Amino acid sequence: MSLQQTPPEYRIRQYRNGDMPQIRALLYEGFVTSKGSVVDVATRRALTGVPCIIAYCIFLGGAFLLLRSPSSSTLKAVGTSLMVLSTSLLLAAQAAIRRYATRFCDEALENDLHDINAHCINPGGGFWVAVREERVLGYVGLAHWPSEGTTEIRRMVVTEAFRHRGIARALMDAARAHSDAIHNVQCVYVRTTDLQKTAQRLYERLGFVPVQEETIGNWAGRTVRRLYKRTVDGRREQ
Repeated sequence: MSLQQTPPEYRIRQYRNGDMPQIRALLYEGFVTSKGSVVDVATRRALTGVPCIIAYCIFLGGAFLLLRSPSSSTLKAVGTSLMVLSTSLLLAAQAAIRRYATRFCDEALENDLHDINAHCINPGGGFWVAVREERVLGYVGLAHWPSEGTTEIRRMVVTEAFRHRGIARALMDAARAHSDAIHNVQCVYVRTTDLQKTAQRLYERLGFVPVQEETIGNWAGRTVRRLYKRTVDGRREQ
């Protein structure tokens, strides 16, 4: 009696034009709407940042006035106003973070993701998707800069329900193998922020090392964006 073989959970294949609607939706999921997204992590981090601490203090001040002088209409109005102001500040911080991440996604769709074939595949790079019965679970792109002898890994996203199952590693392996096979490419780059700690740990395990960093963000919260580099033969930068 033969045993029934379990079908693979996902497979990695090259991008097809019909994948674009799912790629667009997954971009916003990965950066804006899902648990563990950039917005989610940044918002939780902002709760201990200076703007939110100021808002907490204002709220407590308002609550103190309400409790201290419940019979004074003037103090009651001031206390209520302070509590409303603090709540508005907290909501404004959350909205500012969400706008920043949404704008990043919008710009990505207007630039390299607007025409994946022209920006990634045709110049000698590539774009890979992880699929399960043609549902896109994740993707990654590879841009090739022939004049510089470099490539850059771009736009890696994995859907929330399938994270921590090896998909990001499989996508990275496909991109790295393609990059290493390109003639005259000496190194591959990737950019990420410290809001994406899981991605940073993966890159470092694969031999990437940080070579440059800059602070980005707005008044509601800031983060460090890092440029990582890996040589074709896997040598670590000194």
